Amino acid sequence: MKKLNKKPFDVALYLLGYRALSEYEIENKLKQKEYEKDEIEETIKKLKYYGYINDEQLGDEVFYSLKQRKVYGDSYIHSKLKYRGLSSNLHLSVSEEMEFAKNVINTKLHITNVDIKTKRKVAGFLSRRGFRTTVIYLILEKLKDNKFTK
Repeated sequence: MKKLNKKPFDVALYLLGYRALSEYEIENKLKQKEYEKDEIEETIKKLKYYGYINDEQLGDEVFYSLKQRKVYGDSYIHSKLKYRGLSSNLHLSVSEEMEFAKNVINTKLHITNVDIKTKRKVAGFLSRRGFRTTVIYLILEKLKDNKFTK
């Protein structure tokens, strides 16, 4: 491993100056910069001690931030959390997902007629945004029955 001029704690503080990072993200960034494993562990302990990283709090903040956008389903939000090495006990209710799905369809997709091609388009669109299968089926039923309100 090559020796770097800066201490890993200083590098971690520099990175945290840009945005809040999880323990997992800091560990990966320090590994990329080729710091030793024991130096990384010591840095993370120090960051936790001083309160610079708190994965539980950050997980909830990221959850609320993505929820506030009202364009993603529960699965998408939790996959984003997992990608950042976070978790959250919070979940969207089915009614919230239904509301978000309706809003997303109304703003992003301009549906004029409902045919099989449109249903596939809507289902794929919602699926990629992490909406539950039950929510997608409910939306498709409303589209089929023309009970979809804009």
